[in-house]
Amino acid sequence: MKKLSNKQKITIIYIFIIVACVGLLLGIFTGISRKNREIKENDINNEIEENWEFPKPIEMDVAINNGWFVIDTKNTKIYNKDILDRFIENTNKNAKNRVADKITIAAYNMSDEPTIYNLEYKIFEETYINEKQEKVNKTGYILKIDPSRVFSYEVQMDYDEQIEAHKIKVIDDIPGMFYGITLTDNLELNASILSLSLYAEIEYLSDTKPYEEIEIARFSMDSEIINSTKESINNKVTTIDIETTGLSSVTPMEKHTLNQEEIYEIFNIIDNLQFSKETCDGIPDYFIKYNSEDKEGFIYYGIEIYANRYHITAGEKGEAILTSEQGEKISKILSKYFNL
Repeated sequence: MKKLSNKQKITIIYIFIIVACVGLLLGIFTGISRKNREIKENDINNEIEENWEFPKPIEMDVAINNGWFVIDTKNTKIYNKDILDRFIENTNKNAKNRVADKITIAAYNMSDEPTIYNLEYKIFEETYINEKQEKVNKTGYILKIDPSRVFSYEVQMDYDEQIEAHKIKVIDDIPGMFYGITLTDNLELNASILSLSLYAEIEYLSDTKPYEEIEIARFSMDSEIINSTKESINNKVTTIDIETTGLSSVTPMEKHTLNQEEIYEIFNIIDNLQFSKETCDGIPDYFIKYNSEDKEGFIYYGIEIYANRYHITAGEKGEAILTSEQGEKISKILSKYFNL
């Protein structure tokens, strides 16, 4: 083997030194980069923790007074079942005339933590031809599930599982032509189960995800049912319309049918009003029209807006001036349907 010259030996030594220096520098830069990344991740996590806000708790009595269907699992009670019954009557597949409606359900667990379900039945502008060869509007349910206030099951979960368990979920692919709301009793489980159930056999394409029954909530069949103890107008009403007077050519008559929560809201206000014969003698801006089970025909209330205050008129009863809080609730409903 040929001996290396001194010049070649020096060159090889230089090469080793350069490689060693490059490796050292790469190690330093990699360490710095990792450290910076860790610092950045810590900053992000700290920012998330600082900006994180737990959802506001919803006390059970607030949910009840809001007109929600409330399940009290710990005390084996359910509240406002009449609201649930009316929603089922309005939107189930066998209803004579399915109407748009919505309901909020609060299911409180044994630790008094609520899972909130917002369920809406919508009638869309899009149409299709049904089995009777009739052109009808497409319909569907939209279900929003909010478990963000439930913490009692977290003991066995890691951080990622907790985050996933608290996510709000929305299911909007629930076609009304296949689904209907049902409340069925399961004797084996001693439970009443509220579900969106399939009403028909569906032929699927090979790559199509099949529709499945969607259970919303359940409660004990032995649950005590507590509806409003006050014999209010709301308990005698099946539908309610709110409409403009139509006295002006500029503002023609316009009518909308309220959903069950809005009915509850309106009559919860009316039930607590004190009417007086002294009136401002104004012309109502809107009419509330409803059919009563204990009276023939329709009953009317007027809504007047005078001096930035809402007034409710009731024929022979006279007139009542709403509080600011009551006025805000009425205004919220009116704003949904009319351009205020």
